[in-house]
Amino acid sequence: MVTLLQMAPHEKHYSCAELGEKWHLSSVTIRRLCEEHGGILIIDRPETMHKRRYRSIRVPQSTADEIYRQHFITRVRRSDPESIAVAPPTIPRPAPVPPTRPIYSAPEVTIFTHHFRDCQYMGFDEYRNCNCPKSFRFMDHGGMITRRSGTRSWAEAEEMKRTAIALMARGKYSMMTFAIAVARDQLVLNVNQAAVRLGMTKDALQKIIDERKLPAELFGKNVYITHTNLQLIGVNKAMVQ
Repeated sequence: MVTLLQMAPHEKHYSCAELGEKWHLSSVTIRRLCEEHGGILIIDRPETMHKRRYRSIRVPQSTADEIYRQHFITRVRRSDPESIAVAPPTIPRPAPVPPTRPIYSAPEVTIFTHHFRDCQYMGFDEYRNCNCPKSFRFMDHGGMITRRSGTRSWAEAEEMKRTAIALMARGKYSMMTFAIAVARDQLVLNVNQAAVRLGMTKDALQKIIDERKLPAELFGKNVYITHTNLQLIGVNKAMVQ
């Protein structure tokens, strides 16, 4: 601690406001640190009848250095006085992490059976074992959406549902409508594309489908058939994926 005998009159003296501006602290905090440390000049004007008490503090440069070393510089070892003036090592900041793609929560998807008019289970949407096409129902952007699965198998519709939810969980799609369309393309195949990949005409493939009475779904102007049904006619699934 600096004593009055060690204080040099030619030293630069600071006010609490000046030190607060340098150290980015309030003048009240600087005043408290200085009074606890000592070695400061205090000009005290007593209170009179017409004037309140006035107390001014001036901090010498040496005292300010000691206060700064005591409170703002990390000491390596308290027993080593030379380590007091050692500034803390500069720790490099980690590289900024690029923002990741937002992860979208998948809505609740319900599978139901879109029965034909002559189906004996008409009215029972949750019945699984009939040969009627399966569809999806879910909420998207505040409205109820219905999408066909392109298959009459409940198990294939379940697999398509799991694939669509996984696509949304990985942040690849923000709408379940797009995720279901991609998942459906992974399980069902356009008859035109299948015929080109198999090296036959569309009519020849359609004839085989009709002879085997394999279920095929019509979406717009295109006919789709599942990979499982193509396996029934001896077509390797790997050839059409």
